Amino acid sequence: MDGGIWISVPTAWDKVYTEAEQLGARFTAKLNTRSLNTLHVALAIVAGYTNFVTGDSDQAKLAKAAGLSCTLVSVNSDG
Repeated sequence: MDGGIWISVPTAWDKVYTEAEQLGARFTAKLNTRSLNTLHVALAIVAGYTNFVTGDSDQAKLAKAAGLSCTLVSVNSDG
């Protein structure tokens, strides 16, 4: 954290929940999105981010559908 990688962002949770509800209404049936994926994408939108990085392909689909630039990363499980 001291290296500047993580930042703390004040969160207006009422706005995040409203955004999540709107995303859910728009995309859940089409993309079969799950609640935590929707909440994470909503948080990014409300925080004002335009770039989203995830290791979850379903979450990436939602982020892209919501208009975020998204990078899908994979983790090498070889240890």
